[in-house]
Amino acid sequence: MRDPAGRFLPFAFDADVPARGLFNWLAPWTSPPQPWASPTEHGSSPSAMVERVPLFSSPTRPVSEPLAAVRAQLRELGTERPAAWCLLTASIDSTVRGIGLADQEGRVAVLFPYPDRPRPTLASPPLPTNDFRWNAELTAYYVPRPLHTAAPDIPDLAEVLAQLNSPRTLFQSTSSLPQALPVLSLEYRVPLTVRTEITATGPSSFLFIDTV
Repeated sequence: MRDPAGRFLPFAFDADVPARGLFNWLAPWTSPPQPWASPTEHGSSPSAMVERVPLFSSPTRPVSEPLAAVRAQLRELGTERPAAWCLLTASIDSTVRGIGLADQEGRVAVLFPYPDRPRPTLASPPLPTNDFRWNAELTAYYVPRPLHTAAPDIPDLAEVLAQLNSPRTLFQSTSSLPQALPVLSLEYRVPLTVRTEITATGPSSFLFIDTV
């Protein structure tokens, strides 16, 4: 699958054809194969993924309102390689709201509708009507490729989604005492760019991911 307009990332998958009606794709890594369900539907778990082929937004896709946007450039801790084709989920109140796929350079955008606005609080003066924030938690799912092996130009969809069995730690700090990425503040209509804040050489432009 390729998008000539560059809005969605490419991938490949096996399909039994011909197929009557709309094509339904089953997760082949389960036994027997099971439907793949979007994590944004009814708060379903990302590990129990609908009977259709998913699309993943490219990191350069323009964001239309009212979508939240969480962006990062993922790198493997230790090897410094781009975490190509890594999955990243964004959860609010323990519910997965969106899932994104990193491109070959580890760049990822997780786009999803904003949750319901928090209940108003009694404050004086009243808060602005667009001053809404949510606590967001990011989780990476990734299987590192062997050393000295290049990332594929087009990933296999089954291998991409099978990574949901391999959650990884994201790091706020990679210093002598590494620290996992904390819960983040997502502000209404403000894109959230996430990176590792503390490294041996100072703040990084990358978000490092554990591969052990």
